[in-house]
Amino acid sequence: MNETPLPSKVLIGPKKSLCADSGNNRLFWVPGDKVRTIVEAFDAYLADRFPNEEQESMAFGEYVSRLLRAMHGKLRQSRGSDAEVKRMLEAPGIFEIRWHWNVMEHGLRKFIGARLFHREISEGRKLVAARLMCKKGDIDQLATHYKQTGFAKDADWAIRHSDETQWNEVLRSDLEMPSDE
Repeated sequence: MNETPLPSKVLIGPKKSLCADSGNNRLFWVPGDKVRTIVEAFDAYLADRFPNEEQESMAFGEYVSRLLRAMHGKLRQSRGSDAEVKRMLEAPGIFEIRWHWNVMEHGLRKFIGARLFHREISEGRKLVAARLMCKKGDIDQLATHYKQTGFAKDADWAIRHSDETQWNEVLRSDLEMPSDE
């Protein structure tokens, strides 16, 4: 079977993510036209991709958990598919926080992935996120590659063309799970 090779990789920018470097990080979201907060981003771009509320709720719990772990510098960074954070090779200075979910839909196992694209500022340990992307229903690996690269470059542009006063800081209390009463 012939596979289209992925475009060449550009190796520029920091290698180690603050998300994988133990310490307290401050997380920010650059608001866009559709969403003002990182929680709204989940609702806008991921929530309706899950086949039922139970699977959506479990995925939201994992989303929040991974964001909290990123804020503590506790994510796994590696070159393998098990990485929770990776640098974007074709968007220098941009990292992606990664999620993978296997869900059951009509008796079939389906894959849903998500990527949160962010820039890291070592002074003050700031993670500045601007785009959340859902990976479901992509045609092939090359389509996914171009989609991810586009989102990463768009996040970079949004961050560079925003002012720090426009960023919404994500507080740990913003990510607390609602209690069942």
